[in-house]
Amino acid sequence: GGGGGAPAPGGRPPPPGRGPRFRVFRTFRSSSGCHHGAMDDADALAREYASLRERLDDPAVHRDWRRARRLGRALEALEPLRADAERLRALRDDARDAREFAGADAAWAVEAAALEREAAALEARFARDLADRDPCDPCDVLLAVDGEEGAAEHVRALADLYRRRARALGWRAEDLACAPPPHGALLAITAGDTGPGAWARLKRDNGLHAVHLPAPPPTPRPDAEPDGGAVVRVTVRPEMRPCAPVRPDDLRIDLYCTRVPGAPTNLRITHRPTGVSARGLDPDHRRARDHAMRVVLAELWLREAGERHPSLRYLRHADRPVARHHLV
Repeated sequence: GGGGGAPAPGGRPPPPGRGPRFRVFRTFRSSSGCHHGAMDDADALAREYASLRERLDDPAVHRDWRRARRLGRALEALEPLRADAERLRALRDDARDAREFAGADAAWAVEAAALEREAAALEARFARDLADRDPCDPCDVLLAVDGEEGAAEHVRALADLYRRRARALGWRAEDLACAPPPHGALLAITAGDTGPGAWARLKRDNGLHAVHLPAPPPTPRPDAEPDGGAVVRVTVRPEMRPCAPVRPDDLRIDLYCTRVPGAPTNLRITHRPTGVSARGLDPDHRRARDHAMRVVLAELWLREAGERHPSLRYLRHADRPVARHHLV
């Protein structure tokens, strides 16, 4: 009952037309015979998709709202690739079945050739999309803005610009206040439940930025722009956690005391095995610790991922500004 008309002599189905009439043959064979390269990638993609789905179904994951959002965006980003993989598998199955029927009817050879061409085009596109895929695109980011002495005003203006852009997208921008440079800002930018992650939008901002303000500074600086601007550095890192567990015994927490009444908590967390450290400064002790820990974990992930990770090519800074900002 596939809508293909009465059977041809010998019990074989009639020659196919394009479209729904051919889908009846999907019931004759499983999807075992496929081109190994693309199908291996498709199988790996299906396993990744199933793993993400399983993790999102775990109630414990949703106790960490940042992690739950990131996994949801990752699942959404995989959906088009998963659909292409399923379509490619179906085309390969249909083309193989059509080749089998072509021995009895030449019309099936024409159909098989058309299906194979369509599958080849889809396979090439699927391979390109996989090669271009950035696994960190669904991630949130830690964004640091650093400047030389005398550029503090430019750093603040550029950090304010990123805060405004995040709010305009419905994202959240937090000041972690633990950047080590004296003239710097560190923001944690968290994307929404759906759509691309912050890394997908901001990864190309890595590098030098020329920032121009209405009033030039009173004293010139070596890195000054001709019209009184300054060049500041933007470093965007995906906010990820290392796969290797971080044991509490591996961490040292140094608390800096002050006699100033009502002073915020000032601490430093150091990962003993690697020496990675970050400062936390916040009126709330727990927030100060959490802010510093987020920076430490992101840096540990960078070291674990290694320079060959596809996302980290965006951290290689050019010697010339990647953007110019005329701010008011």
